[in-house]
This record gives sequence, structure tokens and C-alpha cells, in this order.
Amino acid sequence: MVEKGQFVRAGEPLMRLTDVSRVEIPVSLGMDDFLQLKQLMAEGVRPRVHLAPGETEPAMWSGFVTRTAPEADVGSRTVPAFVDVDNSDSETPLLPGSFVYSRIEGGVQSNAILIPRETIISGHVYVARNGDSTTVEQRKIKTGRRVQSLVTVTEGLEPSEKIVLTNLDIVEHGQRVTIQSERTAADELAELRTQKIELLP
Repeated sequence: MVEKGQFVRAGEPLMRLTDVSRVEIPVSLGMDDFLQLKQLMAEGVRPRVHLAPGETEPAMWSGFVTRTAPEADVGSRTVPAFVDVDNSDSETPLLPGSFVYSRIEGGVQSNAILIPRETIISGHVYVARNGDSTTVEQRKIKTGRRVQSLVTVTEGLEPSEKIVLTNLDIVEHGQRVTIQSERTAADELAELRTQKIELLP
């Protein structure tokens, strides 16, 4: 707090010592993420967090969410969660005040159906049936959690069914189409700028 050779008065602080063996990092969560995190913690789970210096860079540090703030921030409409990072095994310690990107491990959804949000028109998707030369069926669906450009489907689709991804402006119910290519959920996830979902075997 002072420079070499500087004159100081009695009682003026000279320096501040910080223990970097353990660091607590605040992370701002949207309300949906906060509610999921709160449910996990209520079940006794300590969510693991991976921290990276850049949004698309690999994680350099890891820790656990230990607590959340009792109220939301009115301005940003987010809820702070606090991540405890143990620096004892880190080659490069995470210093207090550092700016990092966090990836918090969430819950696991079994047999989840994931589709691009742009394929949904007025709550419906077009399902391709009966092989390569197929008939299109308009199907009403219900959706769940949104993740960037993707969304989970909670009702209306089966895991083995295929939906139409392109030419949605000209496709109609009962129309016959030819499937030229297919994409999987893994293909869609690979194109996300940041990986927020992991497919488990």
C-alpha cells in the first residue's frame, strides 16, 4: 500500500497479507440455475465447479459450491453462489480478485430428448416417419430447460423419432419428404460456442 522510500504516518496500513491456499469465488447465477443448484444442495450434493481463465478455454482450477446468498441482486436479477477453491494442488494458484469463467456441474437427466429451439414453430415440430422417403407429421410438444440454442422436450416425442430441421417455412403436415442427411444431439452440442451439456454414456 506504500512505495519504497515513502514517508508514512503512525497507524497507516503498509500492506495486506492474503492466504491463497484457499480462495472463495463469487459466481452470479440466473434464477433457473439457482433453483436447480439449491435443489441439489438440499439433497446433500456439493456441486463441483470448473474454473477457466477464458470462456472457451479448458479449466485450470476446480472447487465446490459451499453456499449461496440469502437474497438476489435486484439490479442484475442474479443470485450469488460462492465457490471454495483449494489451491494446494494447483500448479498455478487462483489469486483472489481474478476474473474467471465457471462451469457448475448440474443434475443428470435420464433419457432426455434434446432438439434445436429453431425447429419449434408455435409449440409444434415436424416429425419424419417411415424411413428415407417419408411423410411429415406435425406434432405438439412440451419443452423443458433451455440451453443456448437447444431445448429439452418433456412430452410429445420419443427418443427414436426424427424431426425436420430445415425448410420449415415450406413443410406441411402430411407432406412427403426425402431425408438427405441426419444430425444427432452430439452434432448439435459440438457446434455450441461453450459446452454446457455433456452426453453421458
